[in-house]
Amino acid sequence: SGSVAGNSSSYLRSLTGYTTSFYAAYAEFRGLGSAIGAGRSGLSLEGAGAAGSISSSTIRDGYRALELSGSSGIRVFWNKLFNHADVGLRLAGAGGAHQLRWNLVMANDNIGIALRGTQDYNTLADNLVFGNGNHGLSIGTLGNTISRGRAFANALDGFIVSGGQNQVSELRSYDNMGAGITVTGSSNTISGSVVEGSTAVVVSGSTGTIIERSRLESLSGSGLWVRNGSVNLTLRLSAVSASTAAVFIDHGNTGLITIASNTIERGAWYGVYAATQAYGAALWISSNTILTTLSTALAYSGREPARWM
Repeated sequence: SGSVAGNSSSYLRSLTGYTTSFYAAYAEFRGLGSAIGAGRSGLSLEGAGAAGSISSSTIRDGYRALELSGSSGIRVFWNKLFNHADVGLRLAGAGGAHQLRWNLVMANDNIGIALRGTQDYNTLADNLVFGNGNHGLSIGTLGNTISRGRAFANALDGFIVSGGQNQVSELRSYDNMGAGITVTGSSNTISGSVVEGSTAVVVSGSTGTIIERSRLESLSGSGLWVRNGSVNLTLRLSAVSASTAAVFIDHGNTGLITIASNTIERGAWYGVYAATQAYGAALWISSNTILTTLSTALAYSGREPARWM
């Protein structure tokens, strides 16, 4: 199809349950999908029985490139999805256990890759998301493994994790207009990653977030910003650099907040800055290396927490 992006009534929809019945490889899909009503993806695999794979293909210049809706176990490898009026790749409804690997998702007007509904326990590895008009990658489901991806030059955050029990490792996020990574869900772990942003990592209203063995860098704000009533956060074995507070523990968090065995690098005004926390909060700040050109290594503002450890 050669239709104007977002205005075509053409689309390809598969409901087949045979794993070999839908197979696309080395194909090109152009100008598919529609913005009418709830929107129609150019290519969609839908329903509990839908199965198949898409590899080494290009989906471009449409409304929404690819949707996996209510389906499970789809393999999406080595594809290019770009220049769409909505999301590049969306998982919606029930289902999950998909494998999304080595895909390039760029220059879409909305989110690059979005996981929604109960599309849980997916594997995303080595995907590159850049130049999208919203977040690069938005994870709103449970139990996913996200590794070795890169997000850069997106209009909002590089990665946003609003689901729970996700394992995020070896990511690179840089040159996005928002934060490098924002975490709002529960029991998520970020490890082995290099994250840059106006704020490198924002943890907002989250429970049980762990950040470890990572590098957090901000040229204009904080390396880590903990806010909005977050509960039980751990930052450990990481390096943090920033221009304001390397670690900013904002108002009203609770539970045990642990900042341990990190290196706070030169350049920040404060190493760790803690504002007034909720009643019962405990701060454990231990075994950190805070380099000496900082204005203040450790600062606390307002009512002290229930326990310093």
